[in-house]
Amino acid sequence: KLPCTRENDPIQGPDGRMHGNTCSMCEAFFQAEEEKKKKEAESRNKRQSENTTSFEELCSEYRKSRKNGQLLCTRENDPIKGPDGKIHGNTCSMCEVFL
Repeated sequence: KLPCTRENDPIQGPDGRMHGNTCSMCEAFFQAEEEKKKKEAESRNKRQSENTTSFEELCSEYRKSRKNGQLLCTRENDPIKGPDGKIHGNTCSMCEVFL
């Protein structure tokens, strides 16, 4: 929570809503960002806890895309808990370890 004054200096935020002043607009923005991060983390945790799929099933599509025995993975940040119990940066990097 930001220590905002009650100064009345209305400003329209990037969300299209009117805020009492710049500080209260920033406070609303930070709160929305925090809620968004919380929801994303909950979604990621739910996906990981529901993941009982084997490496073979998860990695079948990547098996075809190997070049010279290696996978060419992006650096996409989409953490996933693999069947090995470890957290991997994304599905491709997890499959790279397996394949």
